[in-house]
Amino acid sequence: MKPTVNDQRILADLEQSLWDKNLHFDSDEQNYTISAKFVEVDRSGQRHERTSEFVAEKRAQLTEVKSPLADYSVELVGEDMAMVTYVCEVRFGGTLEVLHCVSLWAKVGSLWQLQLHQTTPR
Repeated sequence: MKPTVNDQRILADLEQSLWDKNLHFDSDEQNYTISAKFVEVDRSGQRHERTSEFVAEKRAQLTEVKSPLADYSVELVGEDMAMVTYVCEVRFGGTLEVLHCVSLWAKVGSLWQLQLHQTTPR
């Protein structure tokens, strides 16, 4: 089942913002998008929780992302839960990586909050 057109647009914008280190990692107005329960499983298989150290490390490593995100799809997996999947090309330092990504977003009131983000090398 697909979310509303408005929710699809919002989720696409939020997902893209995850890869914009200047917007996502520096802006207080974007912090509501990451749940206090947030978990990331990174491309090496390590599990991370939402901490300032993790955010700072991600920000320091990310140097470039190819837009738009490829093979983008969003599906409702529950009444207020959406799963977003896509492929992206990301440069961390000098290394270009192609990643399969999946995110779970929960709608809390009228806002979407990121619960889980997982990347897997292609």
